[in-house]
Amino acid sequence: MRDSSKLGKKGIDMMVITYSILAMIIVVIVSVAVLKFFETSKEKLEIQDCRNSIAAHALLAKTSQREIFTDIKCRTREILIDAKNHEKAKKIIAEDMRRCWYEWQKGNAQLFKGEGIFCHVCSIYNFKQKDEKIEKFQTFLMTENIDLRSVYPEDTQKMPYSQYFQDFSTKEVNEIEDMPNKIEFKDTAIVDTSKKYATIFVYASGKEELQEFMEGGARTGIFVAGVGASGIGALLLFAGPPGWVADAILLIGIGATTVIQSLTFEEPQWMSFIQFMDYNATQIKDLGCQYLDVNQLSHQQP
Repeated sequence: MRDSSKLGKKGIDMMVITYSILAMIIVVIVSVAVLKFFETSKEKLEIQDCRNSIAAHALLAKTSQREIFTDIKCRTREILIDAKNHEKAKKIIAEDMRRCWYEWQKGNAQLFKGEGIFCHVCSIYNFKQKDEKIEKFQTFLMTENIDLRSVYPEDTQKMPYSQYFQDFSTKEVNEIEDMPNKIEFKDTAIVDTSKKYATIFVYASGKEELQEFMEGGARTGIFVAGVGASGIGALLLFAGPPGWVADAILLIGIGATTVIQSLTFEEPQWMSFIQFMDYNATQIKDLGCQYLDVNQLSHQQP
């Protein structure tokens, strides 16, 4: 006959083990939740800190001739992307481009008076796999919606990235005539993961600077632009050299070089853009950036 005390002790031991396992699982779940909360809070604070410093600088620009960006608290992020899943890789880049555009007031801030081209490298992208070719990134931006996240409290409505990235410009630029009502789109750009890429915010002020910027973009090959002046959230592709692989620029901004050539206003104007581009010395030089003065305490120099 079995000893009931031994059976009872064994049952108690199993119960203790079961509760211990459950307690460990709960601890892990709570720890993960707390870690995610703190990571989200940290990201939100960093984004808001950057955004607030830009807003403060823009406010000063309205009342002064301020041109030096010593007070911008926006660092350059270096992001390593797993390129095995092409859709996830495109999503990571698209969301980071969205962060850059959000931080820089979605282009709605006059950053300095006078003329010039200011560039800020928001992020630099490297890929774990070096032999992947990620296709149809422009199509992804036109069809995929932004994520609604707490780190972007002002974004309350889902929309395609291309619509989110519509350009902002001063009134005279928006009143350009002869903008195409219909556009043809052919997505031929390929992201080559053996290369390094970057998302760059560009602020161009003055007619000559706008012309120089657009011509510089054209020299790099193909670039893509949002047609914001006609209210279209689509992308317009300009043909470049045969065999082009995303060495050039993905530009979210104004429509075409001919638009800049048609400007007739006399007073200096300004526009803001973000670009996804091959990150190398030649491409950066072709942007014609005259200002890269960002707070070194919070910005990693490219």
